[in-house]
Amino acid sequence: GKLLSDDVTHYVVPDWKVLQDYLEILEFPELKGLVFMQTACQAMQQQRGRRQHNKLRNLVRDARRDCIVFFNEFQLLSYLPRERGESLEKWQTRSIYNASVWYYNHFSGQMPIVMVTEDEEAVQLFGSETEGVFVISFKNYLDNFWPDLKAA
Repeated sequence: GKLLSDDVTHYVVPDWKVLQDYLEILEFPELKGLVFMQTACQAMQQQRGRRQHNKLRNLVRDARRDCIVFFNEFQLLSYLPRERGESLEKWQTRSIYNASVWYYNHFSGQMPIVMVTEDEEAVQLFGSETEGVFVISFKNYLDNFWPDLKAA
C-alpha cells in the first residue's frame, strides 16, 4: 500500500466535518501527511454523495499526493462502538480522535498527530488529552501551520 512521507513535521487527521466542508482546501498540494480515517470518509459519502467521495478517492489514489486512508473501523484497537444515546456526529468525532491516538502510538510517538475539527467541544475535550496528539480548529491549523496559504 501507499505510505506517507516521513519528511513532514506531523500528520494531519481531518474530522468528518472538515473533510466534508473543506475537501477543496485539503486538495492543495502544499498539504502533506494527510490521514483520512475511514469513519470520516464514510460520513462524507453518506452526507455529500458519490461525486464528493470520488474526489477524495482520486486524491488518495494520486501517487503524487501525500495522503492515505486508515481503516480505523477494521482495526480492533482503534475501533470504538457507539455509546447508547450518543449522536452519530459525536461518535464519529470521538472515533476519529481515538484512531488518531492509536495512530500516534503505532508510530511509537515519533510523529505528532494534528486532528483538525470544527467542533469546538472536541477541541476543549480532546485538545490536550494525549501528549503528541493535538486537536485544533481547521482555521487555527491553516493560520499557524500554513500562514502563506492565501488561497484558503
